[in-house]
Amino acid sequence: MNVIPISIPDRREIVLEQTEQTENNPKFRDPERASAAALAYFLSPVHTLPVELLVDIFNLAVDEWTHIHDALRISQVCSHWRRIAHGTPRLWTGHIRVCLESRSDSRIQTYVDGLKAWLARSAPFSVPVSFMLGRGDVDHHLLGEVLSAAPRWRSLDLRMPKDPPLSLVRQLAQCRLDTLEELNLGMNRFENDITQHDEPAAISFTNLPRLRKLSICIFSDDASILMPWSQLTDLTLLSDSPDIALGILAQSSNLTRASVRTMGWSADPGAGRTIVTLDHLRTLSLPFWGWEGPFSRLFDYLSVPTLEEFRLNALNVLTPDAWSEARFTAFQLRASSITRLNLSYVSLTAEGLRAAIDHAPLLAQLQLNCCHPCLDDVLLGALTYKGTTGTLAPRLHHLVLEYMGRNSFTEDILAEMIASRWWADDAEPVSSTIARWTHVELVGDFGQHFMDTMQDLRRKGLDAECRL
Repeated sequence: MNVIPISIPDRREIVLEQTEQTENNPKFRDPERASAAALAYFLSPVHTLPVELLVDIFNLAVDEWTHIHDALRISQVCSHWRRIAHGTPRLWTGHIRVCLESRSDSRIQTYVDGLKAWLARSAPFSVPVSFMLGRGDVDHHLLGEVLSAAPRWRSLDLRMPKDPPLSLVRQLAQCRLDTLEELNLGMNRFENDITQHDEPAAISFTNLPRLRKLSICIFSDDASILMPWSQLTDLTLLSDSPDIALGILAQSSNLTRASVRTMGWSADPGAGRTIVTLDHLRTLSLPFWGWEGPFSRLFDYLSVPTLEEFRLNALNVLTPDAWSEARFTAFQLRASSITRLNLSYVSLTAEGLRAAIDHAPLLAQLQLNCCHPCLDDVLLGALTYKGTTGTLAPRLHHLVLEYMGRNSFTEDILAEMIASRWWADDAEPVSSTIARWTHVELVGDFGQHFMDTMQDLRRKGLDAECRL
């Protein structure tokens, strides 16, 4: 039998002819339309793309925030795309947000089936997971499905408006979490429940071989949740006990970043406490709170020789005289590598700020927020380049001042200081001994003359921002 070859243009004419013949016949129209669409797709250029290239296109079409809808849409275009999408596990490895709350309607089974299918398609790759729970109870059938994939979780985030059930926390601790790198237990006070049940006092999360990043809240007299502290590199901790906080830091010797929110001591902890040394720490944030006592006592027990960024926030501190210049200076002598200093709501004097800058010889970025009256004309004069050596903070190139008040300094002197450390690209450098501004940001109620001066500097190329 001889086969007469048909060219691509001839095939397209056949498709058009079949479509026209069936358009007015309802009995055959719908199935013929489907057949014509399938044939048209078969003849389209996209059908000839290599599978590898099509997979790359799929991955580019999936957005981080809409990845679930995007992946499902791609898989529903046609059977060919569906087979490729279902056979591409990385397409299904986006962040999964699982609502654990039990519901009485029939949609829960559809939700479970969809979750099960999604997890199956992502295998064998790891996936980031978030648990959400409102005021209702946990649906254990749904929980069982998501726990079955626990060995493949890359991260776990508990996002719950109320404290998570203790039973859920224990179940999580008993799971195989072989690939878990990040664990966020949130700011939940499930810790308080541990001593109120006839169960073991501690919950152990120590079998997490790849865990590096942890967020946890501990409100108790002792740390009743056991973690592999020594392997962590990133820690966010909220605790009402500075003793607990220091104890955890002492065990976390490999940290490179830490944010520790705690309170001060109501009484001096005594001379017997040893200093905690963190040799790898690069970033430290201390958002203090409470009314127990001066938070600056914590500085006595920290040594961070490689620290580059230090952030201190005392917004929620309710005790007077919380700041101690002597303690902070002693701390800085054990943290001589600081290049970025951020102070918020710290009631220090201009002399105290001068001391802090003096003891940060590598300081390049300074941010002050509501720290009045720490800025005065004498300090601004020390920061002003006047053609001589000895200018304060010679490496400083990034400055942010927010709501510093207008009563403790003169705006013209502030403007003079800023102008003295700036020169245009095509101008001769003012000095090789001081850095040129890369960014200046001022937030507050400044006078018109000052605003005009800053506008003139902006026209000359300074990256400066002034706003209320």
